[in-house]
This record gives sequence, C-alpha cells and structure tokens, in this order.
Amino acid sequence: MEKSANLKDAERELQKTFEKEKMNDKDTKLLYAIGYLKASKLDKDDTITVIKHIFFEEI
Repeated sequence: MEKSANLKDAERELQKTFEKEKMNDKDTKLLYAIGYLKASKLDKDDTITVIKHIFFEEI
C-alpha cells in the first residue's frame, strides 16, 4: 500500500519535531502526535497508520 502525500507530510513533520525537541520517549511522542493529528486533515486510516508507526518506533 502506497502512502498518501498527506500521510508522508504528517510523518515528516512529526519526525522533524521529535528530533528538534529531542523527544525520545515513545509516550511523549504519542501524546504530541495525538494533538497534532487531531488538528490535521488526515483520514482515520492515515491517522491510525501514523500512530502505529510511532508505537513501533518507525518514526
């Protein structure tokens, strides 16, 4: 399954923020991402994909 452009953008932005703010803790990343994703225009499937990628430490 190919990632949508919005999904790629969201993951890229989150990765930049995690690196900039030195977020290494998975819980902190998930909490930040939930707030970010609530404000985003991603559909439900893309939102769940981002959360899974953070949970399994892919981003």
